[in-house]
Amino acid sequence: MAIVGEIALQVIPMLVDRLITHLVQLREASKHNKQVIEEIGKFTETLNSNVKLLRTKLPKSISTLALESLAEELENANNFMEEGLSQGTFKRFWNAKKTKENLELLRRKLASAFQMAFFITSLDVGIDAHKNMTDFQERMLQLFASHRDSAAATKGHIRELLRPLLSGAGREGKVQTAIACVEEIRVNEEIESSGTEKFYADVLAAINEPAIDVQEGSSHSSGSFSDEEFYDPITTELMCDPVKGSDGFTYDRWTILDNEIYQSPMTQEPLSIVCDDVNVRRRLFHKFPNHGLEVKFKEKREEYRRQTLELARDGHDAEALERLENVLTWSKEDSECQALRLAILDRQKVSGTDSHQSLRDSSSGSHHSRVNSDPDRTLEVYFRGLTRDLEKHLFRPHRGEKVRGRAGKPEKAGKPPGFVEKIHNILVP
Repeated sequence: MAIVGEIALQVIPMLVDRLITHLVQLREASKHNKQVIEEIGKFTETLNSNVKLLRTKLPKSISTLALESLAEELENANNFMEEGLSQGTFKRFWNAKKTKENLELLRRKLASAFQMAFFITSLDVGIDAHKNMTDFQERMLQLFASHRDSAAATKGHIRELLRPLLSGAGREGKVQTAIACVEEIRVNEEIESSGTEKFYADVLAAINEPAIDVQEGSSHSSGSFSDEEFYDPITTELMCDPVKGSDGFTYDRWTILDNEIYQSPMTQEPLSIVCDDVNVRRRLFHKFPNHGLEVKFKEKREEYRRQTLELARDGHDAEALERLENVLTWSKEDSECQALRLAILDRQKVSGTDSHQSLRDSSSGSHHSRVNSDPDRTLEVYFRGLTRDLEKHLFRPHRGEKVRGRAGKPEKAGKPPGFVEKIHNILVP
């Protein structure tokens, strides 16, 4: 149930008054503990100042999904206090230090909720003058909640949300109003949570990017909304190999593959690569001809393919199969990859191994599982793979540093000469 500004200014103070009453009761029960008394005093003062902030600065004509969220937080806090007082929890398990810590945590959580409610409603008014207030506030609350888990992903969502609001007529005025709103809150209000402060900073960065374009008139700024399609929504970095995800969004191929992202940050549904986004790629290369993107595009694919073939030849069937299928999404006529993929599938068919189970075993990193899932693999092949993994995980070169190893193949720098051979000889006489 959404509530309007005037009602919110009645409901929230009532909830705060209830909470203060509970704090007073707890203060009486713990009047001999100085630390708890001080925390209760600080808690009460914070609640009163936040209510005053809403009364003096909150616009009266707003839709208050953000304030409704705040009211829920206050109701939860009241329930927590009431349950503790009625059941004698504070007395029965009396621990002054723990009580103080719980109160401090609750105070900071509510302070962040107050700040976020005022921040979102004020930003809503400053940017769009209530036109899309319900959708905007609901989306901002979702972003703030998800920001705790993935700030990088949320930053891209913030930019996407603000994009339509900061475009069109009066754009520069909207940008300046939004910046002023964020800066006022960040400067004048105590930030109770580093996560809240980071969220403010990310919103401010997303607002500032189009502001720079307005001031400098640059159509090639990395933050320009006209260039938004060229930036990965997860990393917010310029893409080199855009692909269409199963959720309908465009990502850089290497953001998904290198970070093993299997769940969409947009929809929370399973995520897979559907196809190359050739239209975005064509515009990307045309827009940024001097960024070396075409070279990077080719080199990344070639290196990934080379590593995949090496895995397949070394007997890492599960990992190689997944990577071979990735290569074949962009190079369907690659006969060498096709042959290796079919060979792995044939081995799994003979041994009764389920390819999906093999992938799970591979992702778990269990060499024992790999051996059991493929009984036809010899111990020699298995230990050769084990030594390769040791080489991979124990010795990581400095960027750009490589040395030549056995058979003229590049090996990781920093490894003692003959290390792999020595381990292999010990494990496989």
